[in-house]
Amino acid sequence: MKQKRAKQYRKNIQLLQNTFGFRAPYQVLVTADFLLHVVETKINLTKYLCNTIQISNWDDLRIMISQCAMKELYDSRNNEAIDLAKGLERRRCGHMGVTTRYTDDCIWECITGRETRTITEVEAIREGYKMAKEKANNKQENKDDKSSDEKGNETNDNDNNNKSSERSHNSNTSNEATTKKKYGPLSNKHHLFVATQSSTLRQRLRNVPATPLIYVSRSVMLMEPLSDVTTRVRVLAEEKKLTGGLNDPNAGKRVRDTEDDKEAEKKKKRKVKGVNPLSVKKKVDTGATGASPATGGDVEGEKKKVRRKRPTKKTEGDADFTTASSNAPVAEAME
Repeated sequence: MKQKRAKQYRKNIQLLQNTFGFRAPYQVLVTADFLLHVVETKINLTKYLCNTIQISNWDDLRIMISQCAMKELYDSRNNEAIDLAKGLERRRCGHMGVTTRYTDDCIWECITGRETRTITEVEAIREGYKMAKEKANNKQENKDDKSSDEKGNETNDNDNNNKSSERSHNSNTSNEATTKKKYGPLSNKHHLFVATQSSTLRQRLRNVPATPLIYVSRSVMLMEPLSDVTTRVRVLAEEKKLTGGLNDPNAGKRVRDTEDDKEAEKKKKRKVKGVNPLSVKKKVDTGATGASPATGGDVEGEKKKVRRKRPTKKTEGDADFTTASSNAPVAEAME
């Protein structure tokens, strides 16, 4: 990898870490066409992804594939790509069975969490039947209106077209409003990298902030520069950090919203206790006369303390000396 390209990748990863909270292990969601191209060019998938994301340890990388992409690989019947995909982590998209999605729609839903409506065979037949019925009705109406003037027909057609366009515009705006209310702004909440060869999918995902895109050009793995939406969100986040707390009196204080935090705060509060009795001097009773022992005066009613002398143990030599000294005056008296 060229030094200039590696430096740019390192900057992008650092920006994603600081602004959007990307952390190791990094998750890379792989599509079926990407794996087929990797097998065709015969490159080492994990090694090239580690070099692109600037990871030295392979344990910090999790390569995943969705269930819909796995089904597309089985349909391609490329055994080498299927064996490679079996060793990857499976991402549950919930589209298996009747509701299987096209891979691009599946990846879009995994990233944004928004559903994309797909028409099943039964719905397509019903819609085709409705369209055929409407065409037949329109033909009959045109036959009945042949006797009318051309000007009247033109004005009616224009009015109908205007009404239909207004209805479609209103329906589109209402759908956009409902999706915004339901899902909120687009975001890559799971912090996923997307590795795909589909240009249409990459164009769609450029509108989602903080979604790094990886693809292979011939035998070189590349990461796209961060999109304009991502840079715009980054600038707004930095401005908010700089100017957000200037007029806010609670700036820098931790906001506790959950009940657990409130209970923890209550437990931390301690009651105010009194003075430690061991650290206070005891009061001295002065007695009847009021003379204190500090001044040297004797207090009436006080008894003098008598020291008790404990008897000491005597040795044999001491015992002989005491008996000899006690017998000496008796001998002098007898003489």
